[in-house]
Amino acid sequence: MRPKYWAHLAARSHRGNICRQAWTFLRKPYTTGAQQTIPEPGTESHGQLQDSLPGTVQSHRCHVFLESPIRPTEFGERHTTPVQRALLLRFLRMGVIVTPAWHDSGSGERQSAVAYSSLGGRLDISDVTLDNIDLVEQQLKDHIAGPLTQATSSQVDLYVCTHANRDCRCGTMGGLVAEALREEIKRLQKTNPSSTPRIRIGEVAHVGGHKYAANVLVYPQGEWLGLVRPEDAPRVISSVIALPARPLDPFDPILLKPHWRGRMGLGKDEQVDLFQAQATD
Repeated sequence: MRPKYWAHLAARSHRGNICRQAWTFLRKPYTTGAQQTIPEPGTESHGQLQDSLPGTVQSHRCHVFLESPIRPTEFGERHTTPVQRALLLRFLRMGVIVTPAWHDSGSGERQSAVAYSSLGGRLDISDVTLDNIDLVEQQLKDHIAGPLTQATSSQVDLYVCTHANRDCRCGTMGGLVAEALREEIKRLQKTNPSSTPRIRIGEVAHVGGHKYAANVLVYPQGEWLGLVRPEDAPRVISSVIALPARPLDPFDPILLKPHWRGRMGLGKDEQVDLFQAQATD
């Protein structure tokens, strides 16, 4: 798993300093090309980061993932696309995040998107271009208003930030976690295929919180996790499987308290209040 990921990163990364340090993950604690250390669980620095996790998710009621043919490990430091910028401008101050996403299954000739909202659940958009941006805007506005779509429960998406050129910690730990999650899904599908729901692992560009790498976003539930490590993959997958396949509301239990950053549909203060209310449960 690790050699496979780093062989890709070394071959395709834009920054040589990442490549030169690519194999440092074999030693603990994990380090990055910028000589930034990812703290070990149980250390004081890790505990401080963990304490600061709740309430660090940007307040949003909808997250749009634009399918990219390029893996985030190949993105430039400030990667954006014309379609992404157009959507962000149209939904300015409306609680909509737009993020490029990549899947190892590849993408078709058209740029597709999947949107998750707290009231509408999942929406698949087969074609997103500047030419049909008005139509896409209206589709998203209708979706944000709800109700839940039938497609909401069809699949769970886990997105891991692997945007190495934005921050080496995401490239280092994010890549390892993405591979570990894929391996865990394969293992479950082989050992117990009938009870394993459809879970797709994707990689995304910058979502904020480099210091919390690896960051894992779980949709349609809308949960954001931080400080995830490869060895956490089995627990992450089993916990996600136990969740209802719908956006979580303020009354639902939070996912994996030691890693929980926040939830779609809640403001930052509401995220903190929810965590504190459930901290002793």
